[in-house]
Amino acid sequence: MTNKKTTKTKTVKDYLRLPFEVHYADLSITTLELFSDVLKVKHPEQFKCIHLEQGTAYGVTFFCKQNTGKELICCLTEEHDDTCPDWLSMLEEDEINMNHGEDFGVEIDDSGLNLKATVPDDFEDLEPTGYAIDLYGFFYAKVEYIILDAEGDRIKIDAFGYGFDENDEPDENLLLIDIDELSQDESLNGWTTLSYAKAQNDWINSVWKKSFPKLPPPTISNYVI
Repeated sequence: MTNKKTTKTKTVKDYLRLPFEVHYADLSITTLELFSDVLKVKHPEQFKCIHLEQGTAYGVTFFCKQNTGKELICCLTEEHDDTCPDWLSMLEEDEINMNHGEDFGVEIDDSGLNLKATVPDDFEDLEPTGYAIDLYGFFYAKVEYIILDAEGDRIKIDAFGYGFDENDEPDENLLLIDIDELSQDESLNGWTTLSYAKAQNDWINSVWKKSFPKLPPPTISNYVI
């Protein structure tokens, strides 16, 4: 009788492609909300105004569930477009300070949907519809730190790919992600980004789908931002 010994193979994690969290000390934020002269909007023409608020969000953390490696490199190289891409979802924020507000009229004509028209005279009588969107500013966003393998080992690195020591300080002797090397890897190029224009298009499309499912969403002729 022969005794066979089985050897367990230890799985090596590919931290480059596991879910991660990315933290920002502060980000600009723009909130847009549609207003109407009726409580329940039944026709597109009943959208009369957009209220804009802008300010700063502090201590903001996003989560990337589907990370192919491209998404992590995008965050580390800060190669985003205007706002938060679809592959990041907001986890938490410590505080928001809004310091600017502005109103724009909403008009629909043959040229499309104007989101930056003249404010109607009866603005004070308009009510919020609940259709709103938050747009975080990513174009100049600076990463404070990233948590690799966010659902497992939770390894913290700084914006340059260095790990942290026992005092929670970046350790320049502990390079965990070589950004310069990985940036040369063509297989890690091609992440998706999101512009303010596309974000507003996506938002209006979702509003039309919910409120007017039988109507095609309009082309936006003039954007708020």
